[in-house]
Amino acid sequence: MKNDALMLMEKSGWSETRNINTKIYEVALKNDGYKINKLALGFLKEYGGLEVVIPAFRRPDAIDKIYINPIKAINVVYRGTVIEYEKRVGETMTVIGLTQNEQLVLMISESGMIYAAIDSYLTLLGSDIFEAIENMSESKETPEI
Repeated sequence: MKNDALMLMEKSGWSETRNINTKIYEVALKNDGYKINKLALGFLKEYGGLEVVIPAFRRPDAIDKIYINPIKAINVVYRGTVIEYEKRVGETMTVIGLTQNEQLVLMISESGMIYAAIDSYLTLLGSDIFEAIENMSESKETPEI
């Protein structure tokens, strides 16, 4: 199914050579108290700004979007809430976007794991963006942290 995730990413404008200017994201993240590690920065250079259309979670006739835009996420979640998520996973995390009708905040950990959260709910979506998209697209249960 990873081929389907790859196809969805390519439809959104992604390619293996994509490398955007992330200065606007870096400034916003730093202003909100995030320390951006090299992995998160590399992720944003490759995927930042994409809006990936996916099948909606458990709604077979609907679609949803993954917004890879940390500024959107900063506007939805307090830094203090993310610090609480970091304690639960044992790693620092950087917000990277939103999904599920812009209600779930997407984060990348310092080891590259992709998480989603809302309020006290935190789940591991996958070990990379493609696995995360696959899990969301197929409405797979992911482990709650």
